[in-house]
Amino acid sequence: MARFINPIPQMGNDSLEPLISGKLYFFESGSATLKDIFSDINESIALANPVILSGAGRVPNIFFSGSARVKLTDSDDVQIYDVDPVGGEGAEGNFSDYNSVTIYSTSDIVRSAGLFYISITNANQGNIPASSALNWSQIKFIGVYNANETYGVDDIAQGSDGLLYSSKTAANTGNNPVTDLVNWGPASKSSDTTGPALSFFLGTG
Repeated sequence: MARFINPIPQMGNDSLEPLISGKLYFFESGSATLKDIFSDINESIALANPVILSGAGRVPNIFFSGSARVKLTDSDDVQIYDVDPVGGEGAEGNFSDYNSVTIYSTSDIVRSAGLFYISITNANQGNIPASSALNWSQIKFIGVYNANETYGVDDIAQGSDGLLYSSKTAANTGNNPVTDLVNWGPASKSSDTTGPALSFFLGTG
């Protein structure tokens, strides 16, 4: 179920009068660097930054990626408010790049330095995932084998038989782990070394 949010907001001054020709500045969150903003959801039509409000103080469509610091001023650049972050978790969602000003909750997932981490605390803010084991745990994902993907040493994939396999070679492409014992080996051996050598299964069963 969608929540209604005013699609054409009207900005006002402290006296609730329309902010004629006011300015909305968008910066990268936590900085004074102007952010790229757009007038369409596909982010193909750039908008000038700051955005100049209409004669009625109304705001056009504005889209951007991630979160932003937003500053509203009157036409003479007198500040009315400065808010950071705007967007945050709701706009970024899980698997977005880690943002030092976003407040994360337990089980939120972020990408940082090419790796993925899951928050293990609430009110988790300003804690860099790679150096904060008290607040973040690194996680990895196991995909189903894809003949078009190139695997590196120790990369793990699920075979068509439901078992997990570990790549033994670099640049491993097009070698089916179920049948190729040269480039692939079992990801985990069972206690019975003479039998099937895998103890992990994926899927919903």
